[in-house]
Amino acid sequence: MKPYEFNKKIVIILLPLVLLMGFFYFFTYRKTHTDWTEIKPQISLSAKELLQRYQISEKNNLNNIVVQVSGTVTALEDSLYILDKAVVCKPAADIKFNINKKEFVTVKGRCLGYDDLLMEVRLDHVVVIEL
Repeated sequence: MKPYEFNKKIVIILLPLVLLMGFFYFFTYRKTHTDWTEIKPQISLSAKELLQRYQISEKNNLNNIVVQVSGTVTALEDSLYILDKAVVCKPAADIKFNINKKEFVTVKGRCLGYDDLLMEVRLDHVVVIEL
């Protein structure tokens, strides 16, 4: 076998592989991220109704859906707040919240799901719609 034949086989094998990796990078990693704060909510509930929906049936799955939730702020922590001792809200990264305890608010955010251990529903990318 001549040296140039060996190099030709390597090029024939590696060139499609490199092109495939390039297409994979272009179509997978260059996608823009979803801006959850700009999406309209698909459902509007109170904090207690949202919790009951998860407790009654896990088939009532609202995971990765933007929901609008209203309730009274029962706890404030460093980077999150809790509505009606049932829904934990984590604001979007660039949004500062100016909320006080015992205030009635309406928020929207992406529903992450139900935590069986703590018996609470978690939302992230939350923005305050109404105070």
